Amino acid sequence: MNHKLLFRVLCCLTVLCLACGFTAFAAESSGATTGSIRFELSLDGTPMKTGSLLVIEVARCDENGDYVWTDAFAGCGLSFDDLSDKAGVQKLADYASDYNGSSWTVLADGSGYAIMEQVELGLYLVLPKEPFDDCYEVIPFVLSVPSWESGEVIYDIVSIPKLSVVPSPPPPEEPPEIPKTGQLNWPIPLLFTGGALLILLGVLLWTRKKYEA
Repeated sequence: MNHKLLFRVLCCLTVLCLACGFTAFAAESSGATTGSIRFELSLDGTPMKTGSLLVIEVARCDENGDYVWTDAFAGCGLSFDDLSDKAGVQKLADYASDYNGSSWTVLADGSGYAIMEQVELGLYLVLPKEPFDDCYEVIPFVLSVPSWESGEVIYDIVSIPKLSVVPSPPPPEEPPEIPKTGQLNWPIPLLFTGGALLILLGVLLWTRKKYEA
């Protein structure tokens, strides 16, 4: 009886190990290759109805799941650890100012959302494009597809960007006014008086010569 019980226990353990191994292999082999991003655009509970984001892929996932800079950003001089603070993200955004490769313009859908579907796995830089409701713009940031939360891999990303007020353009410069010191006005009466005296003197001389003749 003990031998039969031991045999049953060993069989159960073998089946359980095989099942666990198959499950792990299935999970690894069926990993998604794309995801999605849903941007929730609101400020103090008010959804943004118009405007757009500019999304640029800056790094891709290699076969080991590690990030590798794209060719356009390989020379940015930053490490991926640098992107953990605002200064690093801003440097990446500044570097992207000369970028003219492929990108995505993601429009607000009128209800406070902007959605990207079929997003390849990688690291993305999000930049402002058209102001939201003509007043606000997104503060540059990076996000990854997939992301990890509590040890779980998330392929459908929900992002809530921070918004800032669009700075007002500086007022046009007015031409400087010429200072009015009075120095340009005082010679006018003097010249006018001098001219009148010369004319009078000329008339007198002409009259005198006429009578002498």
